Amino acid sequence: WYSPGHHTNMMSDEYREVGVGIARNAAGEAYYTMLHGARGSVLTAVINGGDATTNVPQVTVYLSNETIIPEGAPQIIGRATEVRFSNGPDFAGAAWIPWARVVSWTLSDGPGVKEVWVEFRDATGRVATASDTIELVN
Repeated sequence: WYSPGHHTNMMSDEYREVGVGIARNAAGEAYYTMLHGARGSVLTAVINGGDATTNVPQVTVYLSNETIIPEGAPQIIGRATEVRFSNGPDFAGAAWIPWARVVSWTLSDGPGVKEVWVEFRDATGRVATASDTIELVN
């Protein structure tokens, strides 16, 4: 069974979150449901496509953007126009750069679990923060 509408929803990059449910009727037949959503100001950053480890400090960070409410709202970021990166949550000395779907980043020195922090900023100055981790191995 194939449904073009369902396929379009599942493959959309507008949705950043998904919930899946299953229920059975009295005869034991299964019914499935999938809820797609995108909470305001909850943007994502994914290192190396979600890999758990890397053996090189240069990584690729994939970023989402606000497409459901691109103009934003009083407390909700709109479409991000800029981002800045940091290896910690303080963003000390981090410069703003234009938003891009894919950005290269260099992890901090030495092996171990590394965090990459991203701050998104829209044209009105509203911000949202995201982070991801990856283990740098020798």
